Parts: sequence; C-alpha cells; structure tokens
Amino acid sequence: ELGWGTVPLMALVSFTLFGMEGIGREIENPFGKDANDLHMDDFCRDLKREFQYLVNLQNTVPGAHA
Repeated sequence: ELGWGTVPLMALVSFTLFGMEGIGREIENPFGKDANDLHMDDFCRDLKREFQYLVNLQNTVPGAHA
C-alpha cells in the first residue's frame, strides 16, 4: 500500500533498531576496563572521602552524639 514509501520507512526502522543494538552492546557490561565503562575506583574513592568527612563532622559538632 505504501509503495516506494516502504523503502525509506524500513531504512529508518532498521537504523533505529541497529542503533539500539549498538547502545545495548556498549552498556551491557559497565564494570570493566573499557573506555565507556564506569570508573568504579573513582566512585568508591569519592564515596569514602564523603563518609570520612561526615564522620569527622559528627565528631566536631557539639551535641551531635545521641
């Protein structure tokens, strides 16, 4: 029914699906050492620094102990 309109429509659908497949492959395993992986060592170091700050803050504020 669409005639030649089917060709660009199918090209758009194919491009979209292949793009989704590529994105899925990139984010499939986020905890490795590849360029697109999450830098968990940096996240853990920052989290540790924040926790240490909060513990030190609690120890320096008068009346902070329950």
